Amino acid sequence: MTSCSSLLVGLIPSCACGYVGAGVIHGNTINGSTLGGIIVTPELSWGEADFVRNLTITSNSILNVGYAKVSYGAIALGATAFVSHQRVFDSGYGHRSVVIANNSVSDIDTWGLWISSSNGVTLRGNRFERVWQRPSWADPWSPFPVPLNTVVFMTDATAIEAEDNCIVDVGRYATTLVKVTSTANVSSGSQSIASWDACS
Repeated sequence: MTSCSSLLVGLIPSCACGYVGAGVIHGNTINGSTLGGIIVTPELSWGEADFVRNLTITSNSILNVGYAKVSYGAIALGATAFVSHQRVFDSGYGHRSVVIANNSVSDIDTWGLWISSSNGVTLRGNRFERVWQRPSWADPWSPFPVPLNTVVFMTDATAIEAEDNCIVDVGRYATTLVKVTSTANVSSGSQSIASWDACS
């Protein structure tokens, strides 16, 4: 198990704990990272890294990230593969048993959270504030095919549980708060999509 905790400010790529399969990413402040915040994804096309098991991402503060031409978003858990020369989300549910809880994401013009290729994800007490106040510089289909102007996106994932997450003070460029595709399964009894912005 690996633990990552630090203060990261300036033009850095992202917060990374190296190539690990399990661990805790806790108590980081990530401010000004050009490409994104906390990005958890294997490099399948390079044969490097792997999917994660038993990972907890908690109590991190992420702000002013993902403003380069290519953006990965504030928090990302997923994977892609090339099919017929196109990058698509991997549907193998390789990530397992991941908790994303009590994180604060603010002042970004990119995705707050996106999830794919996962089985067993708990989303609890995360707050997204002042997202998409301005248009993004990011290419909407690179490096991941996440729809532009969306705060939270989930696809090709199963057994997602959501509770007490909050989206507040979104900008006029946020066209979709939460999008769950037909290939993502949110467990019954979880927080409804409509309630993500029913908070203060």
